[in-house]
Amino acid sequence: MRIKPKGRRIYRQKTRFEKLHAFLSNTGAVISTLVIIAVLFFVGYSAGRPVLQFLEERKQPQPTEPLFTAEDLPEETETSAEIMTETEAPTDPEPVTETEAVPVKAGLQGYLLRTDALLSEESLQAAIAEVPAGTTHVLVPLKVKGGGIWYASRLEDAARSGAVQAVLPPETISSIVASCGAKPVAVINTLEDHIYPVSFYDAGYQIAGSSDRWLDAAPDNGGKPWLSPFSSLTKDYLGNLTAELASAGFEGIVCEGLVFPDFKRTDLEKLDTRCGADDRYTALADVVTAMQNAAPDVTFYIGIDGMDVLRNITDAVQASEQLEISAVILSVTAATQGNSDLLRSAVTTHPAVLEWIDVPVPAGEGNFVYAPISQSTETQSGD
Repeated sequence: MRIKPKGRRIYRQKTRFEKLHAFLSNTGAVISTLVIIAVLFFVGYSAGRPVLQFLEERKQPQPTEPLFTAEDLPEETETSAEIMTETEAPTDPEPVTETEAVPVKAGLQGYLLRTDALLSEESLQAAIAEVPAGTTHVLVPLKVKGGGIWYASRLEDAARSGAVQAVLPPETISSIVASCGAKPVAVINTLEDHIYPVSFYDAGYQIAGSSDRWLDAAPDNGGKPWLSPFSSLTKDYLGNLTAELASAGFEGIVCEGLVFPDFKRTDLEKLDTRCGADDRYTALADVVTAMQNAAPDVTFYIGIDGMDVLRNITDAVQASEQLEISAVILSVTAATQGNSDLLRSAVTTHPAVLEWIDVPVPAGEGNFVYAPISQSTETQSGD
């Protein structure tokens, strides 16, 4: 068999142009391949992601639909004191909500004495004889608006300031009150005091950065100082009065007058910044706490002017929410009795008890305080 002779292979070297053309062709192919892979991955992810989310959501428990939506809830009005005509009044009563006032346990039927009942034993005996049957608590105004003290206090500060207005010892008062079967409760107006800070400057409001005393008006226009809740001397004074009355047999204390003066803008610019702070109500709570520490075994109540609440002066209400007390007592007069339900609803942390001043107690009222004469604690207060 004849073998075909092999010839020589001839190799031709590529030119520079041919090499460049081959490189570009190979590189373009690689880039095109990567672009196609990226496009396929993006399209696949976009199409598959909703499917995966759907499968994941099917595995998780779905929340139940709420029974009520925000649109179902009644809108709050700016004030509940608006007067509605008969055509505007709702035909069906609104359901009770979680914001209604804390209910009061039965058993508080209070009666407020007049200050002139404290002038002598005979006048006090006569006043106690008029206390209605069934009264459980007799409230006695022993420190009134203005700063007057209506019992024979043994405190040196009280005597020195000229605050004492009566001569009956506190033990005699509590004993006579208890003789009718009711619990003696002392009413103390805390900060509406224009007597004590006259003698004790540090107990009143001071102009910031100076020793000058703040007055609620110009001196030649009858300006008066006020007890300041920021003063340690104020807390000591009220604490000592509370301890004296507790040791004399009073079983309860009503703290009234937990208010700030009606400061003007120019006043706040001169006073301690705490006087105009949003949390200034904490100073009122500190005053009551000092009184509670002085008489730990006594039942405490907070007394608040109902008209202040309707005017949105709520420092005392906010302070009461910080305290451990038995109830908040809100005053009701002929001018505010139409808003008694609104007053009750203003207090949600503690039970609300209404004090009916010169207004007949409504039938069926389970817990109340009745004050037969509206000006009994103010006409002789020293204002």
